Amino acid sequence: AASGLKASDIKTEAWGGNLTIGIHSDQNLVVRLAEGNDRAGTMVLNQGTDDQLMQGLFVLGSEVYHIQGTRKLAGSPMPLASTSGYLLAKNGKNIMAVDVVNAGTVWMAANLSGTERDALAAAASALLLFQDLASAR
Repeated sequence: AASGLKASDIKTEAWGGNLTIGIHSDQNLVVRLAEGNDRAGTMVLNQGTDDQLMQGLFVLGSEVYHIQGTRKLAGSPMPLASTSGYLLAKNGKNIMAVDVVNAGTVWMAANLSGTERDALAAAASALLLFQDLASAR
């Protein structure tokens, strides 16, 4: 896995002091998951300067899962200030939710195969660990 923050700043003087303006910021997460040589998956998430949340894809063989960050919190109409979790969708239908608040929780659709569940559990682990690393900064 690799994660990072890239930023470019303009530094100038203004109002008798220094002023730094962030003009570009990208947060990225790339994870490669492999089970033997024939079953590998890649998860790529990105949050650009104008994006509110991270979003991306998890590709497992010929299957593509769309990942979207969320700030929603169950039981509350108010969104959190930071990411509360991720939704993974396949063919436009949510099949997994990863809650990264507190100890974290993962929900999966009941109709997933065992192989798909294993791969998605690994992807969920990466999302949970990423959140732990991000909060330690």
